[in-house]
Amino acid sequence: MKTPRKAAEITHAWLETILTEYEARQSPGATVQVTSYQVMPGAKPGENFGSEVAKVRVEGLARGTSRASESTTYNLFAKFLVGTALDRESVKVMKIHARELLIYSDIIAELNEFQAKHGEDKYRINVPELVYGICTKDDYVVVMKDISSVGYANEDNRVGLDLPHILKIVESTARLHAVSYACYQSDHFYQKYPDFIVDKKLFAKMLLIILEVFYDGLTKAAEREKDKYEPLLVKMLSNKKAILEKICDMIAGDEPSKLSCLAHGDLWSNNFMFLNEVNNSGESLPVDVMLVDWSNTMLRDPLLDLQYLIHTSTTLSLRRSHLEEMLRHYHATFTTATTDMGAQVDNWEFEDFMAEWRRTRVFGSFMGVMVNMITVGRSGKDFKRDSISSNKFIANIQISLARAVIPIMLKIATTPVMISMGKKALKKSFKPMLKELELGNNEVLQTRVFDILTDACDNGVMDV
Repeated sequence: MKTPRKAAEITHAWLETILTEYEARQSPGATVQVTSYQVMPGAKPGENFGSEVAKVRVEGLARGTSRASESTTYNLFAKFLVGTALDRESVKVMKIHARELLIYSDIIAELNEFQAKHGEDKYRINVPELVYGICTKDDYVVVMKDISSVGYANEDNRVGLDLPHILKIVESTARLHAVSYACYQSDHFYQKYPDFIVDKKLFAKMLLIILEVFYDGLTKAAEREKDKYEPLLVKMLSNKKAILEKICDMIAGDEPSKLSCLAHGDLWSNNFMFLNEVNNSGESLPVDVMLVDWSNTMLRDPLLDLQYLIHTSTTLSLRRSHLEEMLRHYHATFTTATTDMGAQVDNWEFEDFMAEWRRTRVFGSFMGVMVNMITVGRSGKDFKRDSISSNKFIANIQISLARAVIPIMLKIATTPVMISMGKKALKKSFKPMLKELELGNNEVLQTRVFDILTDACDNGVMDV
């Protein structure tokens, strides 16, 4: 059976095979006959950057199950690698795709089993159910249940989360961190899941290149209105090297962290989906939330996850009014959960937690700015990536060349020549986003970005 590399290659036969495997896990011997299917885009332009996603609605007969006599509708969400052969093979070499599949296939189930046993099932972590996944040298796809078909939805990232929604996702994040911390205290995680062994120093150096491109773009935008942003501009110009190095030290693990947990790594509004209910007053309140898109997951300081979440997904007005409430909710959830599961963290009172929050805030501020520039800007909707050839023969040649070149590229990735080339390529890719901010013709983007930066400046975050 040929595994599709992209949504356009999904076939009737492939759907029958994966759905038969899915049903047979619950009802041995079951088969699925697909009667019809429809493939639709899984995200709007500008809402997904690191993969190709598709929704697939399938009608079929599930023989050998209790539903054998009636048609069954399967609402699926499929995720494929995206980009050129070099892009795809780079993802494979870095094991990004393998780690995400492990999250859906093994790790979340393991964490939920642990918290059910040690925490009375009070700290469950919710992710979409895995229908099918494959991760080999040549094939990769993850197929989950499409939770939007049962009412889960993203909130508008241009508006930012309101208090009930941010508290819900903060609690879910704290559960993930607490359960993983408790579970892996006595477990040899890296021996069990070697794909999670990440060269964090190389990762940090590569991220530094991206951050520097955005940092220079931010500086240009601030210079355009230097009378308005003069204190900010002075600190950005004088402290650039120290700020970027401090962020990268946190990612590389050079800055000491009290804790290490399983971190989602990309907690912005499109990567968590809420199930809402309208109360008697007409308010839409979250009753559940699911975390999706685990492509950046790794073991690291949980405060980086929390910083990223709050600075990408809330407005300055909400942070000014309710930041302490958000942070206390996280801290209370984390400490209660770890204590219940027999993994209490010593010397982790709220004051200790706040010291860590202040230490990591520079990471949250600049990652928040970068993510907002990509996701709130209009130019993000036009962001396109070149794709692998649709011709199988040519695609195979491209893949072979990519596999030969990548080991060499990794060895010289941090040499001055490669860094210079990388910066030039990134400046070209991100030029429309950076120009949009510099021109100041997107009020939401301008406000979100400079609210984060000026607030950070006013609170001493840039005094490094």
